[in-house]
Amino acid sequence: MILILLNIVAIVFLVLPSTLILLNFSFLKKRKVNTQNVIINNYGIIITAYKDIDICQELLESLALIKDVNLNIYLIADRAHSKFSYPTSDNVEIIYPKENYDLKLKSILRAYEASLARHDFYIIFDSDNVVDPKYFEDVEHFIKKGFSAIQSRRVAKKINSNIAGVDAIGEIYKNYIDRKVLFELGSSSTLSGSGICLSKELLNDFLNFDEVKDNLENRNALIAEDKILQNFIVSKGHRIAYAWYSLVYDAKVDTSEKVVNQRSRWLFAYFQNIKSSIMLIIRGLLKFDFNKLLFGLASLSPPLILLGMFSFLLLILNLFLNHELFFLLLLSGIIFTSGILLSVKLSGYSNKIFSSVMGLPLFVVSQFLGLLKLRKKDNYFESTDNKDKE
Repeated sequence: MILILLNIVAIVFLVLPSTLILLNFSFLKKRKVNTQNVIINNYGIIITAYKDIDICQELLESLALIKDVNLNIYLIADRAHSKFSYPTSDNVEIIYPKENYDLKLKSILRAYEASLARHDFYIIFDSDNVVDPKYFEDVEHFIKKGFSAIQSRRVAKKINSNIAGVDAIGEIYKNYIDRKVLFELGSSSTLSGSGICLSKELLNDFLNFDEVKDNLENRNALIAEDKILQNFIVSKGHRIAYAWYSLVYDAKVDTSEKVVNQRSRWLFAYFQNIKSSIMLIIRGLLKFDFNKLLFGLASLSPPLILLGMFSFLLLILNLFLNHELFFLLLLSGIIFTSGILLSVKLSGYSNKIFSSVMGLPLFVVSQFLGLLKLRKKDNYFESTDNKDKE
């Protein structure tokens, strides 16, 4: 009985992505949202830098090229090794905290306080990001439709190794399934950690959320701020829009060591988020709320490495214990793989990107090491070193 239940769980999450793609192309009617009279006076741009502040140069230069949008930039230089030699500007404020934050969320809070909450919308970027010149066009499209939370599309700056290519394929898959398709089906896009646009009211409510305040005050290992934020937004009855054409260029990990460090934090964030995801599913079922139900299910879906390892182990067990389950799980795995390939193709990428699969074995091993690293408590508190991402 336990074996059957475990197989059901694996099959559901393996088949879910392809099912969502088919539903998005079939009979489910996409919701139309009417344009509202929303006035956007200005934006507050929050940049969270950690240790290496010089990598912010590209992001600041890309923002400086955008002339038709009123914005003020707040760069939080946490644990900066040196002062940043950036030309003095009226709309750029560089803040060097007196204490070491070691938490991205605390840097966001510091930037919000420095802005005196005077901006209509806030956009959060990582220090290694670069924005497209037309970034604000699609973001403002959704703001004018009344959305208070918008996730833009992150794409790879460059693919300079097979590992970076595999990382980029994973991002493409997530962008299409967990963001574009979910949103178009009437649910919400998941957040990706940067390129997040929030209304002043929504950001203020989140920063004053009891769970957030408690963790900030007690300096707990709150490394899943994007997952906590997305669950907070959906639980409050909002939908998170996905701005497909608002591009944020992001550096991909390109060595096995960086994969281990990054994935260990991501895996911990997933386990930290399980309870909230289950609660969203329950609330969605009890209140017949499609947004909460589908979003909670997508948020609960395990990272690819966990799902792959879990399914592979079950496949081996089924081979000896239950041949019917073996073939059913094998078919589900084929459907899942097809979903990944289809999502990359539908995203407009050429087949050349699949040449990166040569780096898949090393990438998988590195993710497995990241899973083992979860056992080391000290690593729960490890902050993202953006220098590693270059």
